[in-house]
Parts: sequence; structure tokens; C-alpha cells
Amino acid sequence: MNLSQLGDFADILAAIGGMFSLLFLAYELRRSNRENELANWRELLDSFREFKAVTNDVSFSELIEKGNADYNALTPAEKRSYGQYLEQGIHVTGNFSKHSATN
Repeated sequence: MNLSQLGDFADILAAIGGMFSLLFLAYELRRSNRENELANWRELLDSFREFKAVTNDVSFSELIEKGNADYNALTPAEKRSYGQYLEQGIHVTGNFSKHSATN
């Protein structure tokens, strides 16, 4: 085997090595993206759980029921709390809908 043939063989090996490197990089990128998606889902589900857990406080749950029945019967402070609760629900549900549409 002369030097020219050895150089051609080395070029082929380098090309194969480059292809394997790109395939490995694509695999790692895909795995990393999947891990990030799962982490985002866990975070989203935690925020949804926290939002729903607010109603575990019976007095706040009664405020929500009162606001659902007659918003105008609420005091200004109750309206603020009720409004904040609804706004948080909109954000959490919106994020949930946005992420579930991508999967």
C-alpha cells in the first residue's frame, strides 16, 4: 500500500468518523430536547396543582363560590382576591393548552 492509498483510506475513515460524530450529536440533541420537554411538563403540572390546591383553604373556597354566584356581592378586597385567582387560572390553563398543542 503506497502513501496515496493510505491517504485515501485515512480520508474515508475521517469521513466515517465525522458522520458518526454528527449522528451522535443529533441523538444527544434529541435526548436533551426530550428531557427539557419533560421538565417543562413537570413544572407546568406543578403550577396547575398549586393553583387547584388554593381551594383547599375552605374560607377561600367559599369566597370563590360567593364570587361565582354573585360577583357584585363581593367586597373590594374580595373582588381583588377573586380576580387574582381567576387571572392565575387563565395563565395556568393557557400555558397548559399551549404546551399540550405542541405535543
